[in-house]
Amino acid sequence: MEDVAQEEGQQGGQSAYNVIEALDQVGGISAADIKKLKEAGYHTVEAVAQSTKKELSGIKGISEAKVEKLHQEAFKMLDYMSFQTAAVQYAQRQDMVYLTTGSRELDALLSGNKQGGGGVETGSITEVYGEFRTGKTQFCHTCAPPPARRRRPPAGAPPRTGRRPARPPPV
Repeated sequence: MEDVAQEEGQQGGQSAYNVIEALDQVGGISAADIKKLKEAGYHTVEAVAQSTKKELSGIKGISEAKVEKLHQEAFKMLDYMSFQTAAVQYAQRQDMVYLTTGSRELDALLSGNKQGGGGVETGSITEVYGEFRTGKTQFCHTCAPPPARRRRPPAGAPPRTGRRPARPPPV
């Protein structure tokens, strides 16, 4: 079961999450503590970091001091959950990549940039709403990436005519 979970967490050679065994390498957290956490349903470092101290204290055999240590080490391992200053956040926003809609005015409106440029932010969810027949679907089709090119059929495959195969007769 764990092997399947670890394989599912792999994305392009990097893990999408940190398995809880990574806490074993940290001083003050024993293999027995990790076993208790796993029995309680905590299988990732993210799960430990996002749980409350009260939830972790409810696990039999985990003391208040151990809960504090677990939270500290989990937050150290998860750099993205740490506090960021406004200057760091601003610098990250400057590196934001935008997809153009093809209209300078609409791009400026979407990005809040008066000088133009911008468009739809990548890596975020953009909600489009409004009255019917105002072009919401057309806007989404314009922003969607083009479909992947079709692969060539393997050698010896029957040619495709572009027609659907005949429907089988009703039973």
